[in-house]
Amino acid sequence: PDWMIVTVLPVPPLSVRPAVIMYGSAKNQDDLTHKLADIIKSNNELLRNEQSGAAAHVILENIKMLQFHVATLVDNDMPGMPRAMQKSGKPLKAIKARLKGKEGRIRGNLMGKRVDFSARTVITPDPNLRIDQVGVPRSIAQNLTFPEIVTPFNIDKMQVLVRRGSSEYRGAKYLVRDNGERIDLCFHPKSSDRHLQCGFG
Repeated sequence: PDWMIVTVLPVPPLSVRPAVIMYGSAKNQDDLTHKLADIIKSNNELLRNEQSGAAAHVILENIKMLQFHVATLVDNDMPGMPRAMQKSGKPLKAIKARLKGKEGRIRGNLMGKRVDFSARTVITPDPNLRIDQVGVPRSIAQNLTFPEIVTPFNIDKMQVLVRRGSSEYRGAKYLVRDNGERIDLCFHPKSSDRHLQCGFG
């Protein structure tokens, strides 16, 4: 069907294909930029030859070249097709190569984000735990924090945790005042600095 024939090609923004600045002011363009330039050149050459009435075998060669450049923009590892190369002889990195694999855009960047309030460890069995329990190592439990707002209902419990400080297990690491000021309890041993009010974090 005709709707499967590509007539318009989306061009990725410069943030996807940034130019690398070499020594001095020289710029080395990204592989995708080189590939898009090849597509534009091939397309213009095909149009020029069609308009000038060139021989059929020349136009056919132009069509094949344009197909090759569009195909290798998306995937440069297709079996049975020659790979598009850089001037240095290295294969160009196509869109598919940037997306796939462990270091690709999906697994490497989107799924592998670093976030707050989390830790990573090796899971092991423990016969002392119930089937619905998870044991957390003390070293991780002391380091990981959980944000909790001080309310009239929990202020006494929170005050006990704050007095313990960050050196004891089941203590607090820091206070966040209602104006956004953060107090690290490691560096505030005075009890006057550890007074709580509702609304603190």
